Amino acid sequence: MGEYVTRHKAKKGTVMRFVLQHFREAAGPLTSRDITFAWCEDRGPVADDETYSVLCKRIGACIKQCALRGWSRIAG
Repeated sequence: MGEYVTRHKAKKGTVMRFVLQHFREAAGPLTSRDITFAWCEDRGPVADDETYSVLCKRIGACIKQCALRGWSRIAG
């Protein structure tokens, strides 16, 4: 698990740009899991459930930061 996270580390700001791009293009509400699946499809990593969980937490934290900055709002 730790090896995967280190090998596929995103550069600073990459996750935020990816999340904001998906918010702009979305027709409706998105979950962190939706964005996580899109991230894995886009970047191509083969990930197990544990890795998806870590990525989902990272993207969830990014969504929270977007909401705190007023760039999005959390529904539900």
